[in-house]
Amino acid sequence: MKQLLSLARTEEVSHKRFEDLDLTAAVNDAAASVVHEALNRGVSMEFNMPETRVNVRADPGDLSAMLINLLDNALRYTREKGSIWVTVVDSDEVVLRVEDDGPGIPDSEKQKIFERFYRVPGTNGSGCGLGLSIVGESAKRSNAIVEALDRPGGGTVFCVVFGSMEKNPAQG
Repeated sequence: MKQLLSLARTEEVSHKRFEDLDLTAAVNDAAASVVHEALNRGVSMEFNMPETRVNVRADPGDLSAMLINLLDNALRYTREKGSIWVTVVDSDEVVLRVEDDGPGIPDSEKQKIFERFYRVPGTNGSGCGLGLSIVGESAKRSNAIVEALDRPGGGTVFCVVFGSMEKNPAQG
């Protein structure tokens, strides 16, 4: 039920407040919401982020929902006592990478995973298939592109590239 409400909030455009937000602070806040589960499963989380502020233009709720769902997804599908790596790069574009060492996603499923209620056939774990739908919708509203890639050595990399522009198109 919580995921359905989050998706509905993500899709509601009229209440969005686009602001310059600090991505590194938002990543730290999102990590705080999943760290307990990571500790319980013995999953290590490694962060490689600039020590300075990295601005992205987004709605605070959308950015939070995107980050929490990316981290939760990585945690859900990484192996027991596995690893998650989170990287923020601030160059010409701001790039967020969330990597896990789980089973990976077949190429034939990579576009489908952003659809509502879709789960890769044969995957273990709980969930209703809304988390990555929320990620996709939040990214779109934040003028960002999200993509699932293969991680060398096994696992998945979710790469989010934030656009740079004066006014977000979702603002109208």
